[in-house]
Amino acid sequence: MIISPAFAAPITASDVGLTITSVNSFTTTLVSAFIGLVGLMFFIFLLIGGIKYIMSAGDKAAVTSAQKTITYALIGVVLTASAWGIAVLLQNITGMSILNITI
Repeated sequence: MIISPAFAAPITASDVGLTITSVNSFTTTLVSAFIGLVGLMFFIFLLIGGIKYIMSAGDKAAVTSAQKTITYALIGVVLTASAWGIAVLLQNITGMSILNITI
């Protein structure tokens, strides 16, 4: 049996429907989803910390654990907001599009 050789043709981004607009839209959607996820996680951990605090009934270890949960939730949302703010600040200072990646 004789098999003829197969020659691969190069595939470009436009061949698969990938355009600069779709990449920009994807990254914008990805960043927005990440920010939304962080907000949701903050709310959930804040709620968990509040419930742990209420359920602690004066137990020192449980109160400390609840306070740490709330503190870590606040630190996480502050760090995320700071990173977003720094990215926007750098984008405004340099004029480079940091939050929207273009190819």
